[in-house]
Amino acid sequence: MFRFILVGGLNTLVGMGVIFALLYLGVNDYISNLSGYLVGLIISFFLHKYYTFESKNKPTIKEVFKFLFVFAISYLSNILILYFSLFYMENYLAQFLAMLGYTIINYLLNKFITFKRVKLA
Repeated sequence: MFRFILVGGLNTLVGMGVIFALLYLGVNDYISNLSGYLVGLIISFFLHKYYTFESKNKPTIKEVFKFLFVFAISYLSNILILYFSLFYMENYLAQFLAMLGYTIINYLLNKFITFKRVKLA
């Protein structure tokens, strides 16, 4: 759990850095958001696979697809939260709220779907 939180924190900082840097440069909210999450997606997969869950195996197609599925669901929730939040708050706060929703959903889905440990009898 500690490693998942540590990787998530690092991933969040990198993703937020990309998002906020692009916003500062005048890039559209949605393009900034997508860019930050794509960078984070790549970092997250490899850090969780090899550091958090200490896998010694090469990534499998099935594992990559599970990870992408979880990302898609998590990112869709992020975009929905961002879309509705932008009506009520400034964009930096809306981005943060959307990121929080994404993080909670992503953690739960990765824990129970992507990196679920198989119990050996």
